[in-house]
Amino acid sequence: MPSLPTRRRRAAALVAALLAVPLTATGALASPAPVKPAAAPAESRPLAATPPMGWNNWAHYMCDISEQTVVHNADALVSKGLAAKGYNTLTVDDCWMTKSRDSAGELVADPARFPHGMAWLGDYLHARGLKFGIYEDAGSSTCGGYPGSGQPQGGGPEHFAQDAATFASWGVDYLKLDGCNLYVAPGQTKEQAYRQAYDAEAAALADVGRDIVFSESAPAYFQTGEWGNPGWFSVLSWVGKDGQLWREGYDIATYDPNKPGTSRWSSVLTNYGYNRWIGRYAKPGNWNDPDFVLAGAPGLTADESRSQVALWSMMAAPLILSSDVAALSPAGLAALGNTALVAIDQDSL
Repeated sequence: MPSLPTRRRRAAALVAALLAVPLTATGALASPAPVKPAAAPAESRPLAATPPMGWNNWAHYMCDISEQTVVHNADALVSKGLAAKGYNTLTVDDCWMTKSRDSAGELVADPARFPHGMAWLGDYLHARGLKFGIYEDAGSSTCGGYPGSGQPQGGGPEHFAQDAATFASWGVDYLKLDGCNLYVAPGQTKEQAYRQAYDAEAAALADVGRDIVFSESAPAYFQTGEWGNPGWFSVLSWVGKDGQLWREGYDIATYDPNKPGTSRWSSVLTNYGYNRWIGRYAKPGNWNDPDFVLAGAPGLTADESRSQVALWSMMAAPLILSSDVAALSPAGLAALGNTALVAIDQDSL
């Protein structure tokens, strides 16, 4: 856990960002010149030395994902200036693949959704200075029912090494590994099964010859309420050995196009509630992830948008948007692009 002086400095910086930064004519926070913290030498910096920033489709589009959607949001991150602020990793969540592997056991991108294929998408993002993230599952199938990397139900060969090599060949920079449908063998505890699967993925990623940030969802499958439980804390104690960040609780509320004005603020507060107690697990290269940032998207007011960015920043949480970036509100854009708040989130300490 950070020392008291460190926490006081972070709190003071947050107060300065929220109160001392002048307002624009629209009431949104203006962006002062950033104060860059001293960085460690590159060779000593761990993977994901500061909390990852970027975009993921799930909370806005869910399974309605396609190459066109990713390209649309990638271009918007660049044109809106958010990529230059650090929001540079675009992750394709569940439902991107076909319902079965090919004859060689390889994952196959849905040709209707991704007509140019995943390697092309990686090249497109990299050409724009962005990074490419992808989703898989540690179980026998993903939460949406697509092929997982883990053992089939009842036991058998898994695909961690094969899939990691595939992702590396596509130019993937970031892997989100969910935990649905995970097989627990006779004599194993649930935690032992999850640790075995996530250890296997970590080992596979270490062997592909490419730096791939590893986002783990294991703790989320052990959470029971804001205060947690012994099993949850046990999982939190080891996930940092395998990956760089982890989802540790409930998903944030998804957008409902049939009820676009429905408030999602209570979901933001719920995720803040379970994340605020566990700062002791966070450090450079290891981050607690309370899920997506909704600032500027339907379901949050201007004040709520600004507040979520501030709360996530003070917790050193990943800033991963899940929205239609081109349609973000001006107030939301101002909050997301506030260099003082981003500097707090990205503080190298």
